Amino acid sequence: MAMHISAVHKKPRCIDCQNDEVMEKRGRADPFSAAEQTLLMVLYEEYKGKIQNKGNTVAIVEAREMVWQSIADRLNSL
Repeated sequence: MAMHISAVHKKPRCIDCQNDEVMEKRGRADPFSAAEQTLLMVLYEEYKGKIQNKGNTVAIVEAREMVWQSIADRLNSL
């Protein structure tokens, strides 16, 4: 199916379609499933103190990075 961008409407139009129909856009998948969202929120609450620590010393930054890596590892294990 050929398409072009209409200069007037700025929407993808189907050249082969009747009556100047607009092509349907495909929806994007959610970045996280419901289970992943729930787990992320539970883990965030569990590590909230370390994540929200305002310090920027090397030790604090490394601890924060380790917490986020731990959260990522647990999410990726689903």
